[in-house]
Amino acid sequence: MGTRHIEPRPPQTKVKHNILGQYIGRWGGIILRGLTHNSRYFTPQIPPHFVYVDCDASHGRYDGELEDHRAGQVTSGNVFGSAIIGIQGLDKLAEHASHVHGIHVLTNSILIEKDPAIYAELKKSLELAGYTYRVRETANFASLKDGEIALINGDSTAMAPQLVRYTQKSSITYSLYLIDPWGASGVPLQRFVAPIITQRRHDVILYMPYYDLHKKSGLITKTNLTE
Repeated sequence: MGTRHIEPRPPQTKVKHNILGQYIGRWGGIILRGLTHNSRYFTPQIPPHFVYVDCDASHGRYDGELEDHRAGQVTSGNVFGSAIIGIQGLDKLAEHASHVHGIHVLTNSILIEKDPAIYAELKKSLELAGYTYRVRETANFASLKDGEIALINGDSTAMAPQLVRYTQKSSITYSLYLIDPWGASGVPLQRFVAPIITQRRHDVILYMPYYDLHKKSGLITKTNLTE
């Protein structure tokens, strides 16, 4: 897999990131409301556990917004990607649980990237975001402490059994998986996607890799994809 530069964020990626950021709060909020109203599933002595799994974490940041570059309005500064957005979302969820519901929740993030050069940039992004002290380069998920981030240089599509064992470890573990392969790389349906989406307490955002379809059909050369 070839190394890609830190590029500006395309508009469609910005939309995906907005969806992710908003979804995490709503997803967690619904679960928290359900737990606090059902003593069968929740006791304050056993805090619920929320896990964010980014299966295609990539660089973790972008060089501004693409529309600004094209308009000649380039400003310096990083725009963080899904890896950082997911961590921020869980942090906000934990704060919301404490202030609004009066309960403590456990959180962890798992970030996976298989390209070594891109992985190195992902580590830099986490450092820029101020998360270095929380990062552990480990696949021993059971050893994670509250708030820690597992960082893995590997192929997420070969890790489904290991991931599922962790995110199904208890009846009060709730997980949000983001599966967003770049370009036309795709993901194995039966070997990877199916074992994840069929589990209880798993929510999955799966972005289809439509880039290859656009390229082969000639749509990628058009400015208006509705034509």
